[in-house]
Amino acid sequence: MINYNAFNVEDLFVQSNTTRGYTRDFVRDWFKLLQAEPLDIAKKSELIKNQEYRAKGKKARLKFNKKETSTMSLFCIALKFNIPTSNKLLPR
Repeated sequence: MINYNAFNVEDLFVQSNTTRGYTRDFVRDWFKLLQAEPLDIAKKSELIKNQEYRAKGKKARLKFNKKETSTMSLFCIALKFNIPTSNKLLPR
């Protein structure tokens, strides 16, 4: 079990020299958020959205409310193509 009172979040970064600055900021802010009582759900959601945006840029799904996945988009495109084609090819 972690002793949160004696825990120093900066100790995490000693062994992780390649961690990006925005990720370090996220970890620091996340740890502060978890220590706060009561937990601010709105702030937690905003923190997660911002981290995803920093990491993924315009591909971020949470920040831009993108519901579909790329796999689903491809499936829908294939389905739209295949239904008319199959109607022509298959006898009724």
